[in-house]
Amino acid sequence: YDLSLTRAPIELTLIGDLTEADAIRALSATLGALPARASAGAAPERLSYEKVKSTHVQGYHLGAKDRAALLLTWPLFTPSIDRIREQHVLSLLGGIFQNAAFDEMREKLGKTYTPSVSLTFNDGDQGSLNLVIQSSPADVAQVEEAAEKIAARLAAGGITDKDLERVRIPIVSKLGGQRENQAWWL
Repeated sequence: YDLSLTRAPIELTLIGDLTEADAIRALSATLGALPARASAGAAPERLSYEKVKSTHVQGYHLGAKDRAALLLTWPLFTPSIDRIREQHVLSLLGGIFQNAAFDEMREKLGKTYTPSVSLTFNDGDQGSLNLVIQSSPADVAQVEEAAEKIAARLAAGGITDKDLERVRIPIVSKLGGQRENQAWWL
């Protein structure tokens, strides 16, 4: 089982109208009354792309011969509180990449139905920006080339106001709608 459940530090957030002394008393009688946790020992190994020896890995499956999938991964950084702004910017970039992949690969080339971009930052491991494309085996090289061109354009700063607005407007609309329900106010 996962040792982090039994040995990793516990983070606790208290919300409410109580004094520090009241919070200390309440915690001392509950969570603080538990026996001390065993030492975690050596720090857990974190995943890092620096350990990957190959930049291009190809795999095969025994499924349908007319289907292929392509996963492209761009390594990022290990998250920290100092880099939270960068994570938010990358979230917007992921949305821009998603729209560009859809426009280019589905609408223009007609080579895939659902290109999917995701941003991953897992529990202190190095993050990544990922693009998954399902296509036919004959079209994999073409969609990979299109993805690399989009990535190069975005990395070079080729982001227009229209690109940003296409991502920003749905986010703002969703947040506006959330303010109309009780959960947001709570």
